Formats: sequence, C-alpha cells, structure tokens
Amino acid sequence: MGFPQRAQHYPRYDQKSYPLEGRKNSWQVVVSPKDEGAVWINQDAYFNLGHFDANSNVDYKMNTNGNGVFLMVVEGEAEVDGQVLSRRDAIGIWDADSVTIKTNAETELLAIEIPMAV
Repeated sequence: MGFPQRAQHYPRYDQKSYPLEGRKNSWQVVVSPKDEGAVWINQDAYFNLGHFDANSNVDYKMNTNGNGVFLMVVEGEAEVDGQVLSRRDAIGIWDADSVTIKTNAETELLAIEIPMAV
C-alpha cells in the first residue's frame, strides 16, 4: 500500500460507520492521513466512497500531486476514458491531476489514492 509517514510508528486500528447520506452524489473521505472526519492512517493514502446517480459526470481530484488512484466500481456501472467498468471492476489511473467518471447506472465507487513514487 505504501510506506509509513515516519519510522518506528506503531500500528493503529479504528472503526467508523459512514451513512449513505454522507456520500450521495459526492465523495466522502473515509480513510486519510489528515481528515478529522475519517479514519486516520500513518500513510499518504486516501480512501473515498461515493454513491452517484445514473448518468452523472463525476470528477475525482487527487489530494496530492504525483498520486495515482485505484478506482473500483462496488455496485453499478461506470465509464472512465471509454473503458466500461461493471460491478467489482477496477482501473488504475496515474500521471493525472484528476479523472472524470461517467456513471451509466446508479453507482457506488471506491477510490484508493496513493503515492506513485517513494
């Protein structure tokens, strides 16, 4: 997944619930190295969930320059740069500041953003 932000850091475990209303037609940060509403991790990684209506154009903007994103369709169907993704399909995107996703149906997405270089 990546390297810790600092050496000799002990593992940390946490659990939170995130109601659907918090991600309806928007991205909800659920894991982050700095967002107080998310589960905190000691890595430069971000996990975002979104639940989007059909026929939506959704933008995902990288939190940090040089990061890439692993985008997974949890439920539904989406299209990224002409590539159709169905339930449980995923695509990796790097060398981009943002990505536009078109939803072909009501769609739940998971975006895992990580650094592309150490």
